[in-house]
Amino acid sequence: MNKSELTNLLRTLKIRASRKLGQNFLVDKNLLNAIAKTINPVPGEVIVEIGPGPGNLTALLLAAHAKLIAIEHDSRFFEYLAEKFRSHPDIQLIHADATKIDFGDLTGGSAYSCVGNLPYSISSIIIAQILGMEKKPTSLCFLFQKEMAERLSAKRGTKAYNGLSVRLQAVYTVKIERRVPPNVFWPIPEVDSALITCYLKASRPDPAAYKRFSTVVKLAFSQRRKKLLTVLGRKFGKDLVTEAFNSLEIDENIRAESLSEAEFLLLAEKITP
Repeated sequence: MNKSELTNLLRTLKIRASRKLGQNFLVDKNLLNAIAKTINPVPGEVIVEIGPGPGNLTALLLAAHAKLIAIEHDSRFFEYLAEKFRSHPDIQLIHADATKIDFGDLTGGSAYSCVGNLPYSISSIIIAQILGMEKKPTSLCFLFQKEMAERLSAKRGTKAYNGLSVRLQAVYTVKIERRVPPNVFWPIPEVDSALITCYLKASRPDPAAYKRFSTVVKLAFSQRRKKLLTVLGRKFGKDLVTEAFNSLEIDENIRAESLSEAEFLLLAEKITP
């Protein structure tokens, strides 16, 4: 669907794309094909698509014979998609707010991937939500604002590295696949975007360990300018945290952004009950 076709559809559906809601729709066929190639679905693979909108990527995934679960919040797009794909056997449309759904509950226990062009307003919510799921997607392929993608893939010691970076990278390998210019969307956003992929690590913390780790990471980055030992010591006891730092050979003067996700995992093991 090119720009002209999209604008005609929006007019027909009486939809005015909302900048506040981050409604910027892909209208570049080459990029859509490139995203579908990056996702690389195999026949029968279960994919959860968040916010299919006019269904451009949806159609490509169905053409590859994926089993698609598409979650659309806007009732007008939902009705349009229901009619467009009415006779297609491989799609399940759900009219709901994706930020309030456990995707694993939709798949009947099957392994699944998750894809979507996510507005900035819900990007961090969706990532945090996925990290809290018992049945996590085996892979993610999302379009984010470039700033968000850079945060999620940031390495320790950088300004962009934050608590969500650490928590995501403890569970997934994260990679920016390509930068995406504004002119491939309509309406044209004021910022660049990026396509990011995440693949579930074979070795990752179990749910109980992840919960303890997440608590430590969130606390650590809540006061990232202060020494990590001081911040954690107030919560878990300075003597215990000092002992853990010494045993792991962590500098007592470092701040949260200097620790890798692997080091945070080891530290959480030692200081949390």
